[in-house]
Amino acid sequence: MRSVHLGDEFDILEMRLDTEISRFLNPTTESFHRVWIREQIDKENDYYFAIQSLSDDHVAGYIGLYDIHDSMGEWGRWVVPNNPAAAIESLRLILDFGFSLGLREIYCRTDSSNLRVLRLHNSLPYSKSSIEEMPNDQKFTRHTLLACDWHNFRNHLDKFMKFKAI
Repeated sequence: MRSVHLGDEFDILEMRLDTEISRFLNPTTESFHRVWIREQIDKENDYYFAIQSLSDDHVAGYIGLYDIHDSMGEWGRWVVPNNPAAAIESLRLILDFGFSLGLREIYCRTDSSNLRVLRLHNSLPYSKSSIEEMPNDQKFTRHTLLACDWHNFRNHLDKFMKFKAI
């Protein structure tokens, strides 16, 4: 992973505007996105990464850790189309990064209608999960990982990555 920079702006926008990807994301426009990405790069306690191949610098997707306060943070902005190995590895890396910052708790929220991603999260040994209802009647499933459970979770991901690599 490497930090997102302005050169990533159009790739991120292209992914976010893809109808298959964007159906579970907050809507955006080109002008809004341009302002948002420029503010994002310098925002304190907000980390946005490109998931980049070590062999050829190809960017497979993006992931972030944000809303950090009181030793907890949310990870998301996870867009990794058509590359399950990069998706799992980026999940491991973002959690490793967050816990290396000293966070006690890291959580993600998934639109409850995003069944494919929910199946993945539900198969992992998170510390707890819950349903959150938003004012617009949209439901999210929140998966939370506590620092004390990170070792077990990481081992589970490592086994998953080895299995998928075979």
